[in-house]
Amino acid sequence: MRLFFSALAAGLVLGVIVLAVTGSFVAAAACAAYVVVVIPLAVLVGRAIRGRSTPPSSH
Repeated sequence: MRLFFSALAAGLVLGVIVLAVTGSFVAAAACAAYVVVVIPLAVLVGRAIRGRSTPPSSH
């Protein structure tokens, strides 16, 4: 859950920066949505891959 809120905060900050630089609300919303979706997804996929790559125990 903390990951989601961190990504949401990063998306909002990036959206505000893009809005300030470009003046385009659509561009700001697109960047914010991209960050909010891609960061958690990348972390979850990375965790899944890392979890699969660990060798099984020899017991």
